[in-house]
Amino acid sequence: MQSSKIIDLSTPILSYALDTRSGLTLEAYGLPELSWAQPSSALFALDINGQRITAQSANLLVTHVTRNEEQPGRRVLKVTLHHADTNLAIHYYVALYADTALIETWLEVQNIGSQTQRLSR
Repeated sequence: MQSSKIIDLSTPILSYALDTRSGLTLEAYGLPELSWAQPSSALFALDINGQRITAQSANLLVTHVTRNEEQPGRRVLKVTLHHADTNLAIHYYVALYADTALIETWLEVQNIGSQTQRLSR
């Protein structure tokens, strides 16, 4: 994993930062002078085999962080997390667009083990 624990993707219009010290949490989200969410807000929730996994679940470790700024005006961050109990890789993406407060987020879930997993949410 990269050495930085706080990933700041803020723009002049939007404050957006993630904390990778314990799972993945919001450090900042909102207008520069007005927060829209609390750091305790879950970035995602999955139900795997009846077990709820959130961005702050135990046994969830950030393993890799990459940034992509190849498309002008669009920055994409990919945070890969490993959930030890289920042996899943969870890829959390966030795209930010220049000169707007617009963000786009999505997940990819990858089974990196040999046991079949059931994703219901």
